[in-house]
Amino acid sequence: MSTGKQLMGLLLLSSALVFPSAAYAQSTDEPAETGADSTADEAPAEEEEYSEPDVSIPGGDIVVTGRRMRDVTRSSTQVISVLTNEEIARTGEGDISGALGRVTGLSVQGNGFVYVRGLGDRYSLALLNGLPLPSPEPLSRVVPLDIFPTNVVASSLVQKTYSANFPGEFGGGVINLTTRAVPEESFVKISASITGDNETTGLDGFSYYGSKSDWLGIDSGGRNIPGPLQAYFDSGKQLSDLDVNQQEIAKSLVDSNQVVLQKIPNLPPNWSATITAGTGMDVGSDGRLGIIATLGFKSKWRNRLVTKQTAVNAALDLDSDYTQFVTDNRILLNGLLGFGLELGEHKFRWTNLYIRDTVKQGSITTGTDYQNDFTKTRQNTGWFERSLLDTQFVGDMQFGELGVDLRGGFAQTKRKAPFEWEFEYVRTNNPSDPYGNLFVNVLDRQRGNASVVFSDLKEDLWYGGIDLSYPLMDGITATVGYAYTDTSRYSERREFLFNAPTDFPDGVGGFMPLYLLSGTVIDEYNIGLIETTQADPAFQADLQIHAGYAKASIAPMDGITLDLGVRYEDAKQSVKPVQLFTNPVTSTGATQLANDYFLPAATLTWEAGPGLQLRVSGSKTIARPQFRELIFQT
Repeated sequence: MSTGKQLMGLLLLSSALVFPSAAYAQSTDEPAETGADSTADEAPAEEEEYSEPDVSIPGGDIVVTGRRMRDVTRSSTQVISVLTNEEIARTGEGDISGALGRVTGLSVQGNGFVYVRGLGDRYSLALLNGLPLPSPEPLSRVVPLDIFPTNVVASSLVQKTYSANFPGEFGGGVINLTTRAVPEESFVKISASITGDNETTGLDGFSYYGSKSDWLGIDSGGRNIPGPLQAYFDSGKQLSDLDVNQQEIAKSLVDSNQVVLQKIPNLPPNWSATITAGTGMDVGSDGRLGIIATLGFKSKWRNRLVTKQTAVNAALDLDSDYTQFVTDNRILLNGLLGFGLELGEHKFRWTNLYIRDTVKQGSITTGTDYQNDFTKTRQNTGWFERSLLDTQFVGDMQFGELGVDLRGGFAQTKRKAPFEWEFEYVRTNNPSDPYGNLFVNVLDRQRGNASVVFSDLKEDLWYGGIDLSYPLMDGITATVGYAYTDTSRYSERREFLFNAPTDFPDGVGGFMPLYLLSGTVIDEYNIGLIETTQADPAFQADLQIHAGYAKASIAPMDGITLDLGVRYEDAKQSVKPVQLFTNPVTSTGATQLANDYFLPAATLTWEAGPGLQLRVSGSKTIARPQFRELIFQT
């Protein structure tokens, strides 16, 4: 058989064929450093110059084979890519999702979600210092990485072949972010930037007042739940109950600061400012204590023009055709406080991270509904708060040849979206309609509607784990570990439609939103409310996982390494509706899942020649149902 056919056969079995150029492409596009292709005789000098990236993952450091090569991508027993702090800085990106978009095999989707191998969030896993992260998004199980600014990240590791030290929900790969720890010397760094683009900066956009502190991404109280609505929530009653005053609730909802959308001329440029400081001090004869803190703020404006079309048949004849102009003002506030302690061979890291990501949004949508040839225009205003609070402790201890790795942490994510307003006005274009050439909203869901949504999500995650590593003999290192994860999510969404009687005058329907839902109009025409989410307003979800694993890294001969292991996971998952009403109207059915799995993994690496590696990897991983897939919520 020819050499070409032999190589082709190996490629069919292999999950990674790594050449030097491909390995470097997975890191950055920087040119190779002088001396990168030195001979083996120069290896000692190369080892002295090598700077190992700061990576914190379950099971300890990245397992490398042979001598320390300058590129850890080639020396690892798995298919990995590592971006160091310096490489991340050279990308010029403000958040880590943008930097990861330059790594081969990763794709950045909308809203900062980073997928491995082009797979969706179901098959991508994100960790922080080796610990899982909860998601602030109702429709996703992974955290959007655009909320992580690059100034808090020391390194980013992407592993595309599964190994047993990682959680079983591995899918296409794992992205592990390591935060900055002990600084080598005291420093203070202040940075600021100002940017713009030709689609937004200096041009017109849409926004609304909101509250006086919106520019900080913090609501100053203007979006608090009004008293009558809060009393309704607390009562456990339904809107259909006779003693519920729908008009009083409806009048309390309308605030000119929330519903008056304005055209903003000369949108400002984007800007950001960051201050980072760190110091280190000697402790005892062989110890060092480090402290690092960072505080950052970023404000960004973005205009988008979105085309939305639906088809009525397989021939793709248009059913509707809309154009939406959206203006987002995104404000990102982040802070990190980390403590690191090195005592001889022992290293301890305590990291505290807070990130608050707010989007203030205004939009106008205009288009045609071809079912009746109506022209429609919609006005939307929204305020979306996402936050992450994370505290972690990691201990990496070395007792002779025995390595002990301890991890524990708590993380909480929140998402709040109060007062998501939508107003729809309709122009019938009917010559026989006296108002056919005007946009009107008669609040009947046929020729216009008005709605407001309140949503709230909170997810708590507790994690603990221990890993033990020991070299059994030359060329064989064994690692065993245990991990516990407890995730709890509460999600609530309440939507209200304003409902006018059939005799509501078309002329009044031509009022702008503030006057259309004024107290006078609501009382005069007896405008009520419909709660569309009454059947499924809230749910509680929980997931507990106990996991144990064993793995070994074996180098049976020079140029060949084998990394194999097995992971066992026992998981209990439950999702149940939450009864918010005194007389239950929601489903009482809950979903309970209890499963356990054995997940084997093996990766064989062969250095076929100088600068050439062949890898064959096989593994079994899982994809648990997401909470939202186990219960219906509007």
